[in-house]
Amino acid sequence: MHYSSFSFSASYDSTLILWDITSYRTQILADVNEDGTVNVLDMQRVASRLGEASPDLNGDGVVNILDLTLIANQIGN
Repeated sequence: MHYSSFSFSASYDSTLILWDITSYRTQILADVNEDGTVNVLDMQRVASRLGEASPDLNGDGVVNILDLTLIANQIGN
């Protein structure tokens, strides 16, 4: 997800600082294809790499059913 936004801070001496937080990005681990939502497309991408080293979502060294379960539990987020 990308957010286009600004924030500001002020001090007692009347200094005003404007912060550009446009480049702030949050990623959900199970959103493998980084489209902003966890869905069947993420499951498809991971399932196509079963037995490989990446994208290993749970860190056990291999793409397996545990990685697919992690995605299934996050569908819709």
